Amino acid sequence: MMDVIILRMIGRSPAGGHDIMASILEEYGVSPSPHVVYPLLDILEGEGLIEGRRGRREKVYMLTAKGKAEIELMREVYKDI
Repeated sequence: MMDVIILRMIGRSPAGGHDIMASILEEYGVSPSPHVVYPLLDILEGEGLIEGRRGRREKVYMLTAKGKAEIELMREVYKDI
């Protein structure tokens, strides 16, 4: 489920790992471990759903075309739930 949350957040706006963790804390009231978030970012990048680019402080992630399609598919699948 965390992968879906991360994709959704990156879909709103490109973000680095620290920003993603802060957003999850703000929205869901839980502080995810970097040991969960960063490996998931690597997996999502390996699957071609996101792309990371070196920023000033850290890597900034954005959705790829494949990632955008995945988000749309999730919206279709879960709209009836």
